Amino acid sequence: MLALIFTETGLHLETCELSLEDWLISRILLAQRLAETIQLETSWASLLLPDDLPEIGQVAGVDEVELCHSEAEWVEVSLEGIWLTSDPEQISGVLVTEIDTETEHLIYHLWLASRSCLMA
Repeated sequence: MLALIFTETGLHLETCELSLEDWLISRILLAQRLAETIQLETSWASLLLPDDLPEIGQVAGVDEVELCHSEAEWVEVSLEGIWLTSDPEQISGVLVTEIDTETEHLIYHLWLASRSCLMA
């Protein structure tokens, strides 16, 4: 499972060995125990990656992933999944998706590489 976590300070990606269903159940139970409001809906989320990353082409043929050259030198990677938020009026929340493990890890490593490029 791949989680795209959107906060006020930016985007963070995580991989998780739990199935999407098990992760959602645990998150819903946690919200219930904390008496926290939670909203779930099917949605899309995107992240920008530099188009000069060597492995970016490997993501192009994956059915569950959409690539679009959105800006010069950047590729928008869009994934469909389940959007979770405690406040639908805010931009913070988590999109969780389950695609093949190899592609999840590839996207995660591309994201890490893009962060390294930006910090250099």
